[in-house]
Amino acid sequence: MESGNTTANASGPGAVPAVQAAPNTTSVKQLMYAVYDKDLKTVEQLLDTGVNPNIKDEHDWSPLMLASHFGNLEIVVALLSRGADPNLKGVSGWTALMHAARHGHLDVVQILLEGGADSRLEDNKGWTAHELASYHHHTEIASILPSEKSRKTRSRRNRRSTRRRR
Repeated sequence: MESGNTTANASGPGAVPAVQAAPNTTSVKQLMYAVYDKDLKTVEQLLDTGVNPNIKDEHDWSPLMLASHFGNLEIVVALLSRGADPNLKGVSGWTALMHAARHGHLDVVQILLEGGADSRLEDNKGWTAHELASYHHHTEIASILPSEKSRKTRSRRNRRSTRRRR
């Protein structure tokens, strides 16, 4: 099964630079269906044969985002242990942590944080995982996520508020 990670070798004069091969759509669909079906055995088999855990489907979702959205802790752990990036963003800017926080999956939020998820990341509308959890009344999750945004956002907002005061 192809993983979508193969590159063409280029050497010598006039050679074309190496290009990332397009992901095998069969592999993407198989992995995403296995995650959706909560089929841990198939997820592990696909990952063990070299399917990229960070591959995205046609909706710009990674397997980790999907597993986090549905709160499937075992699959989240399997994906993280095989190199899934907890900070990948989808088209809306949401990360796996945002999906888990929004849907109230405390155990998944904790594992994602242990796996390197950055709770300060913002979606395309400026919301963090903490804000999503708070808005949807998941107070226990909100309490373990820092409410502080990144320095970049704070400084941008400070500049805006300073301009208004002048």
